[in-house]
Amino acid sequence: MSWLTRRGFLRASGAALALPTLETLAPRVARAAEAAPARLVFVFVPNGVHRPAWRPLTPSALGAGGFGAALAGSQELHLSPTLAPLQPFQRQLLVFSGLTLDGGRAHGDGPGDHARSAGSFLTAAHPVKTAGANIRAGVSVDQVAAQRLGRATRFASLELGTEPGRLAGSCDSGYSCAYSSTIVWRTPTQPLPHEVSPRLVFERLCGDPDAPPLDPETAARRARQRRSVLDLVREEARALQGQLSRSDRARLEEYLEGTRELERRLEEAERGEERLELPDPPPRGVPRDLGQHARLLGDLVALALQGDQTRVVTLMLGNAGSNRSYRELDAPEGHHDLSHHGKDPRKQEKLARINRYHVELLAHLLGRLAAAREGDGALLDRTLVLYGSGLGDGDRHDHEDLPVLLAGGSGLGVRGGRHLVHPADTPLANLHLALLQRAGVAVRSFGDATGPLGLG
Repeated sequence: MSWLTRRGFLRASGAALALPTLETLAPRVARAAEAAPARLVFVFVPNGVHRPAWRPLTPSALGAGGFGAALAGSQELHLSPTLAPLQPFQRQLLVFSGLTLDGGRAHGDGPGDHARSAGSFLTAAHPVKTAGANIRAGVSVDQVAAQRLGRATRFASLELGTEPGRLAGSCDSGYSCAYSSTIVWRTPTQPLPHEVSPRLVFERLCGDPDAPPLDPETAARRARQRRSVLDLVREEARALQGQLSRSDRARLEEYLEGTRELERRLEEAERGEERLELPDPPPRGVPRDLGQHARLLGDLVALALQGDQTRVVTLMLGNAGSNRSYRELDAPEGHHDLSHHGKDPRKQEKLARINRYHVELLAHLLGRLAAAREGDGALLDRTLVLYGSGLGDGDRHDHEDLPVLLAGGSGLGVRGGRHLVHPADTPLANLHLALLQRAGVAVRSFGDATGPLGLG
């Protein structure tokens, strides 16, 4: 049975809007046979973090307002200043300490920690140092999942990012730009680029896969006369409403309203572009403001998962070594420059501000997944969202005690509200292996994993 037949969609005039789970349309037997699917989302941030502001507060330090060293084991989670924006999801969070990315270490290859941090983040492999065509890392955990979970969806995986990148040339101390510009590797030698344009992602998700490709002239005319996808499928939507239960009608109406609002915000972002006169404008359809850009991408992640168009997503909030300026946070020096703070308190404070801002963007994504209802729960309940960096301290360029957290997954047996402190040098791949197994991917090993982390 094809994905479109099984899930349901509204189709008209070259548009195909995937539907959320609607119990009225699903036969009782089919619902019992196929539980709500598991999903995996991986969010990467560059340049590490300012650890003192990231690390969860320990019970012994709370009275003094400090950051005492945590003992190994499971502790109740007390959010730090950087993690404070995640307070609404505290009971759905696991924050990890002690995880290490050995593949990011030099191992005799010298400089290039930023490239290695991205190239090994989801592969747990040590990238081959080259700026030529002989790039090599490993199959990334998202693609291991996509090989299994992608059989049931329209797109095996979805790769998103906020900064354009290149898959050729040298970007970091003799390492290919392929390592810095993506975290996704379909094979050890085949990196997958990410899409940065929210408009193109939306059109990909809402395009009719069975419609013939448009010739350039027709495509350009439709772009000039762009109509809402909801206008195109309005008649089908009205007909469908009459077949649904009251609860399903409300769910569909909420879903359609959310899609309309997303379209409105995409159009608003594009109108803003036309007012900008910049020497290096971003690609068409890409907001210059990171917050607007990342929130749109987060909404598209929710749209793709809610319609079960994919169950595996990656999102890079910046390429490895990104030196984006955060003037909106009064941090104009550039992210990478600030990460080399040399223990300057003013730079550390600005770096912590950037780290917290990234967490705020994660909170927006989690909020969208929590608001999307599925059966008796939320989309977030069966979605595992890993967030983190392949660098620990950007000033030291180290790859141990990584800033990593996991959100969601209560419907997959994950017990949140905890700070899990592991012994030094515990492989990050242990967490990747645990996520694969929780998502129903039958694997016993991954990368340099020594065994799956306990999440329940």
